[in-house]
Amino acid sequence: MSLLLSPKQFEIINTYGTAKNYPAMYNYIATEMKAKRIANASSDQIYWFEQAAKINARDVSSPASVFIRAATVAGLSSSGARTDAAHIQQISDDIAGKVFGDISKNGVIPDFDQQLNADIRSAIDKGGMTIGGWRGAFYYWDAPYTQRDGTRTTVGDAIISSPDERAKFVSGMLAATGASINKFGFDGLGNEPAFWLAFFTGLKNMGASAPVFAYQLLIELKDEFAKYGPEAVQRLETEIRKLYGLSAALPAENILASLDPSNLLASNDDITSDLPPIPVPV
Repeated sequence: MSLLLSPKQFEIINTYGTAKNYPAMYNYIATEMKAKRIANASSDQIYWFEQAAKINARDVSSPASVFIRAATVAGLSSSGARTDAAHIQQISDDIAGKVFGDISKNGVIPDFDQQLNADIRSAIDKGGMTIGGWRGAFYYWDAPYTQRDGTRTTVGDAIISSPDERAKFVSGMLAATGASINKFGFDGLGNEPAFWLAFFTGLKNMGASAPVFAYQLLIELKDEFAKYGPEAVQRLETEIRKLYGLSAALPAENILASLDPSNLLASNDDITSDLPPIPVPV
């Protein structure tokens, strides 16, 4: 559903967009949505605008910006595309320009599915990556996605169906997690509420449609966290225990080993137990 704008809102957005001040444009839209002055915005769409502002501004104080840019570098690299900062900024500006172009042309905020697919298309067409390397794939795992041939699927299903895309996705997740911890330290990142919100939103979305893959990804991430010491692993396991309501009596070191894929928010009918293992990224 497109979201209506008042004449004043449209004027302000047009001013920022025309000047290519995309971080200010994004921030303004997110603020108006959170205040419900732009009505009916979903939490996912608000989150997109909030994080897009930080990413486009190259805000290195933002864990989301660092994570997304590291994931983008990994996604581009896995497809043999350019990974320099100028190219990544060009992709971000292209996405922002398309959002502004849609608003300017139609006088409304685009339907979020349309907006998200434009984001993906810029990453693929302008950036040179594939869906497994798209920076938003984890958080928006269950979002509708239209492939080049017109096939309608979801982001997650498009990744799950291809061993290459699964490998690219995992590689990007591990690279982005490592880059974020290296930048902020585990304490800095681990105490960032937005980090856990994004992490577990993506995990829940993935667990609902691909629980075995979600479980495999958790094991891979545990190994990544282990590089930063036992405290990092314990914090991850503690957060997982809280998320899934697991018994506090279960020893922390056994949390992941004790998880069954069916715990990952899926009915038995959804469990893809025959899913091949995650290919080792090369």
